[in-house]
Amino acid sequence: MAKTAEERYQSTWGIKADLDECLRQWQGTQTIDEFPLARRDFSDTLQIPQTLYGREQELEQLLTAFERVTSVSQSTSLNTSPDASAQGSSELMLVAGYSGIGKSALVQELYKPITRSRGYFIAGKFEQFQRNIPYSAIAHAFQGWVRQLLTATEDELHQWRDRLLSAVGTNGQVIIDVIPEIEWIIGPQPALSDLGATERQNRFNLVFQSVIQAVSAPEHPLVLFLDDLQWVDAATLKLMELILVDADTQHLLVIGAYRDNEVDRTHPLSVALAHWHQNGATINQISLPPLNTAHVTALIADTLHQAPAQVQSLSQLVMEKTRGNPFFVNEFLQTLHTEHLLNFDHQSLTWIWDICQIEKQGITDNVVDLMVGKIKKLSPSTQKVLQVAACIGTEFTLNQVADVCELDAADSFKALTPALNTGLINPLSGLDEDLLIQEYKFGHDRIQQAAYELLEPRSRQVIHFTIGMSLLHHKTANRVGQDENSFAIVNQLNMGIDLVETSAQRLQLAQLNRDAGRRAKQSMAYDEAIAYFLTGLNLLGTTPWQIHYDLTLSLHHELVATYYAMGEFVPMDEAIEKVLDQGRSLLDKVPVYAIKIQAYLAQALFQEAVQTAINVSNLLGVIVSDQDINDPMAQLDAIDAALGQRSPADLADLPTMDNPQQEAALHILSSANSAAYVGVPASLPAIVSKQVQILIHHGNIALAAFVYAWYGTLLCGAFGRIQAGYDFGQLGLTLLDRYLVTHICPKTVFMVNCMIVHWKQHVRETLAPLLMAYHSGRESGDVEFASWAILVRCEHFFCMGYPLALLETEMQVSAESIQKFKQDSALFHNNIFHQATLNLLGKAPIPSHLYGAIFNDARFEEFKRHH
Repeated sequence: MAKTAEERYQSTWGIKADLDECLRQWQGTQTIDEFPLARRDFSDTLQIPQTLYGREQELEQLLTAFERVTSVSQSTSLNTSPDASAQGSSELMLVAGYSGIGKSALVQELYKPITRSRGYFIAGKFEQFQRNIPYSAIAHAFQGWVRQLLTATEDELHQWRDRLLSAVGTNGQVIIDVIPEIEWIIGPQPALSDLGATERQNRFNLVFQSVIQAVSAPEHPLVLFLDDLQWVDAATLKLMELILVDADTQHLLVIGAYRDNEVDRTHPLSVALAHWHQNGATINQISLPPLNTAHVTALIADTLHQAPAQVQSLSQLVMEKTRGNPFFVNEFLQTLHTEHLLNFDHQSLTWIWDICQIEKQGITDNVVDLMVGKIKKLSPSTQKVLQVAACIGTEFTLNQVADVCELDAADSFKALTPALNTGLINPLSGLDEDLLIQEYKFGHDRIQQAAYELLEPRSRQVIHFTIGMSLLHHKTANRVGQDENSFAIVNQLNMGIDLVETSAQRLQLAQLNRDAGRRAKQSMAYDEAIAYFLTGLNLLGTTPWQIHYDLTLSLHHELVATYYAMGEFVPMDEAIEKVLDQGRSLLDKVPVYAIKIQAYLAQALFQEAVQTAINVSNLLGVIVSDQDINDPMAQLDAIDAALGQRSPADLADLPTMDNPQQEAALHILSSANSAAYVGVPASLPAIVSKQVQILIHHGNIALAAFVYAWYGTLLCGAFGRIQAGYDFGQLGLTLLDRYLVTHICPKTVFMVNCMIVHWKQHVRETLAPLLMAYHSGRESGDVEFASWAILVRCEHFFCMGYPLALLETEMQVSAESIQKFKQDSALFHNNIFHQATLNLLGKAPIPSHLYGAIFNDARFEEFKRHH
């Protein structure tokens, strides 16, 4: 009845002997005293214990780390020392060591104590041959978590649904795109609004932070185990940083196992760890050494049911061959048994071996060669299904293998059975109604690697391509949309790309790469997205613009947008030049012009941004001349003339614009508003006025709300036309309600309530809208305007004479929010007013000098250096 196999009776002889002893005692005294069980038990089957040997200290370190993150403390600071007071915070514990050293087995020992503490233990593994699937291990881990939740009661499931929906708000699709199974809990979610690169990144970050914080809590701490970090993708590293350096993420232990011999100082993981350390993440490490001779001796003695002294010679030989690597030790012993060099003697009821015979065999001391030899001893049919399975991944299904091998399920199962019996693969599911096992995983990476290395390069390509086509056929036949298999399909086909022969196949695969790249980009996996887009372009041949213009243009648009999001301006410019050179129409070129303007703005090249916008607008037929810039009043007069007898409020009833060229000009000009305001203010009236003229003559679109807010700001601040400016501001708010476009909302509400409302109403009327703009910006990912909104709200409190003690609390909350959003400029301005508040409260060394803990000369100089 024991849990582990080695603790159970190994034979019927052992059971019979103990029952005979029970009968003897009962017949003699009518009682049965306790006695050691299984003293005469033995087994002629080689059963290696599942016990961990020589890992007591390392296991204690893991348990201590878990206790740290589950503890409740007032301190939430992040540290890098295991002795520091970081109770309840998040922590990364690295487990490093060679392949087969026992990293995964050690971590799995945490499962029982975690579940006893009502915590969640979830695990995911990075794939050696599928490294460009973004977030693969995290997605796999949370798939397991969802399956755990689905076993809960209906009330518990309902509580989790409410908790997760509260965390994601209207952006649930963000998390579903990465972890599709979450939809089983929260249900279908609304489509995501199309945002700019920065806003999209911010939205992604905030949603994931909220979900992690919802899952990890004092009453149910979370342990996330990510195995084989040496194969981690770039997107996962960025997501891990987001989780680990966030002070609000608590009761989370991330355990990452990796092969330290495969990770040098230039490896992305090493670079990321150094960066996380600098940003305050709590990082500790356990390095697993090989087992020493005593540990190996104990393992062999327990396996063979003999005293340590009796197995000394065998133990010494095993140590010489395996160097104390636990996986190699186990496989070496199994090989000795298979080769009849380690046998059970039924006369003496003990295991016997001949050291000289073993040494003569010359068994390899390379574990992969050992596994290759083991696989080669299997039948050709078993070898073939294992090779196909190795190309699929660490985990695979019976149907996947059957489809690729063109076998029925029963024959595939028959071929896999010898590999099951020898422990090369393990079942992940039980027998079904047809007495077949449907789900499997390789017993170890080295086994998968060995099966894979048996294939010739050309054969690998054939199998990968066949797997990809099988998955694609299944997806098409079942009319499956974008699901978790989309990346797997494209990756398998790409690994067999040399087999794509027809132009139709190349076109289809190029489209699949484009779609996979878009999905990766939407999930902030930019490196992976670039790889997909470039692969798509390479598939289109040497004259893609002539033969496949639309797809080539689409791929270049995606490349430009992704390079911009990464801040890679050189390759971005190269892709832009190709579009400008090959684009057939101006409208085809407008999207890359718009991104070029945003790139100039990101680099503080305000003059270039404004000039580019003007040049493109002129090409589109909306002329912004030097005379327009030098005579802004003429532009206002033109707007007044176009209005005629109508009031600004009447413009809300304009039809929807249906002129693509005018709409493109509006977008291009509006993208330069901020650049003009900051760097070329003389051009701002003309640029904004031209946008209003476009709207009056051609109709409204969602962007009109922000344009009218800009124009109202100009009228109030630059031209003293308070009533008209106020009316245009109100028009902008009206259109927000009409178009319901979330990404326009925070910036429009902020501008109206920061720049316009106070000219006509008491500043208290701005407090609620500014708070709404903050929440809207936070939800939509526009953290720039969210930060300015909460800052200006505090400034308005300050100017109103709000009670200083309450104001100081508001300022502190504002600072924490802005700091979390990493908006340095807004934080700098917030600190000025925060320090002024402290001065008025008498909490500064010299109340008449704006100098203290929050703001001082040193901080001012630091800000100037970086801005």
